[in-house]
Amino acid sequence: MTMTSVTTTPAATTSLPVIASSIRTLQAELNELFPEREPVVTQLVYGLLTREHVLVFGTYGTGKSRLVDRFFGAFPDANLFSVECTKFMTESNVVGIPNPKKLREEGRIWHDREGTILDAQFAELDELFDANDPLLRTLLGILNERRFIRGVQREKANLHTALASTNADPEAVVKQSPTLGALVDRFLFQTQVKYLQQGASRRRMLAKYLSDERPTGGISYGGVEALATAVRDTRIDDPVLIDLHDQIVQAFQTASGKIFSDRRACKALELAKANAFLFGRDEVAPDDFLATAWAFCKGHDTASLDQFKGVATPLIEKVVKERKPDIVRTQMKLIDEFEKRVPQPIPVAGATGAQPTSDELVALRRVLVQLQSDVTAIRPSHAAVEDRQKKLVTLIGKIKGDVGKLIDGEAVV
Repeated sequence: MTMTSVTTTPAATTSLPVIASSIRTLQAELNELFPEREPVVTQLVYGLLTREHVLVFGTYGTGKSRLVDRFFGAFPDANLFSVECTKFMTESNVVGIPNPKKLREEGRIWHDREGTILDAQFAELDELFDANDPLLRTLLGILNERRFIRGVQREKANLHTALASTNADPEAVVKQSPTLGALVDRFLFQTQVKYLQQGASRRRMLAKYLSDERPTGGISYGGVEALATAVRDTRIDDPVLIDLHDQIVQAFQTASGKIFSDRRACKALELAKANAFLFGRDEVAPDDFLATAWAFCKGHDTASLDQFKGVATPLIEKVVKERKPDIVRTQMKLIDEFEKRVPQPIPVAGATGAQPTSDELVALRRVLVQLQSDVTAIRPSHAAVEDRQKKLVTLIGKIKGDVGKLIDGEAVV
């Protein structure tokens, strides 16, 4: 059991969009450092914004601990509690040993919480299902209610997000021990990790291991807490959006043949709010409900995620058509206009047709530079906008590079 204890800084004064941008940068860096682990990274990010927990399962040696170290290490002023669960552990290993003075002088058990999971903002629970039933019941209260109660002792847990790992499939565990269903349901995010499947991913993994790369910079936990609080306090008052969420949940239950708890359906609403903040908005849009897939699908189950998207997209599009234009649609239309301004492929050296003059090439390059600047200036308010922006910037950059080669008298392949 280890506890990294650092005094937490006060609430961040940095603006929420800046904090959200820093978290998105962290997400991108972790995806680069850990190939084929995008679902886990995405779920950890949403876990941060919603104060929810992540359960990762799969075979040993898949780099789960290294990923956790890099992720939680990006928040240097937060307390991290880490423990490997065994069937011989007692709750004292998690909530602290009983104070001997109180036991001797007052005749009562009082756990000393310093350096325990109760003091930690982040927690790593390795081999969760190896813990015995009494310890699991203790963890259940800490994970969900964020509290520990023993007799007259009542402690509030500081826990923000926990990542639990296990080699066992949670569904198989619940079938064998149905009483564990409540504990598993406390993990809004769940995903399986396997050994890397692609050669390029394995080579990248080896290179990153040798270089011991880590995410750049650190993010204040105070900033994370402020952002998560803003997400929590955001209201979804529009009955149309509430109805949309219910329609999506019911439709996906029918399509998948799965039944989701009322608790999970409610918690999934936090993902729509978190997605809005992640892209710099404090108002939820219909498209944000695509992010709720992470609450209803296992992160590794691409077929289930695709099925959710197939069910949810028509319902979202129906609502979007009936609503007034919002910022996401406005940005999409703006990108449409920019795409129309992209020049057609220019004749290259050796190709038939009239070759552009040097002056024409220079003028074309100026147009491309300005166009790329205009596209880059868009601040995406949704992942779909960001994806289209990146593709368009890449395309313009490619054409601009070809024009530069022609100006320099080089051949364009």
